[in-house]
Amino acid sequence: MTRLELKREVTKINFIGVKLNLIGEESIQITQTHRELTDQEIQSRISQNIATKTGEDVKNIVVKALRPQNSIFISLANESDWDVQIPDVLTEQMLLRVVSASDNTRLLGWVQPTVQVLASVYVAKKAIRGNDELKPEDFNISNVNALAAQASGQLVYKKDQFPVGMRARQSILKGQTLLSGMIERTPSVKLGEVVTLILRSDSLRISTKGVVQTNAAIGDMVTVQLSRY
Repeated sequence: MTRLELKREVTKINFIGVKLNLIGEESIQITQTHRELTDQEIQSRISQNIATKTGEDVKNIVVKALRPQNSIFISLANESDWDVQIPDVLTEQMLLRVVSASDNTRLLGWVQPTVQVLASVYVAKKAIRGNDELKPEDFNISNVNALAAQASGQLVYKKDQFPVGMRARQSILKGQTLLSGMIERTPSVKLGEVVTLILRSDSLRISTKGVVQTNAAIGDMVTVQLSRY
């Protein structure tokens, strides 16, 4: 085999991350061109990107159980040319694309981490019965995984966002995180109560009595049955 033929055969050999060159008649030079991304690097980038997207402190984001679909290699010539794309809707388990930072259409690989976003939220310190008024003193502030709490699509009430003027729509058990689906506005009037209706204009004021047909809170529209009509 001639040297040219040997060189041609060497160039056909493909090892990920290295380049082979024929030197002289019997030597092959091996040059590393790429390296594999570590789990720690990928986890750190995922945490940073989630923090940027959500506005959460990066220390409250926990990324674990990283399962790369394959080994992901980056060029030694530009080791910063990679990124992890974060979807708009976060869930505990996500399949994420690892792409080139300079060309986000160029796919480098896939990873499937388990993610937690810890948040200070209201957790019931005792059992609360349905229709009971919500009081801040009945709740503790605890760090929980907000993604798990939001899995049902409900809003989680974080610290300093306590829902005022609300009551329990259902029983809330001790240790449960307060979610939007558990509560409703406390009604100002109830079904069957008599209320006064007032119609005012610049020169006229008319009032009459009526019976409320449904429960209603301030700001709600309510049907009222007039006793004379």
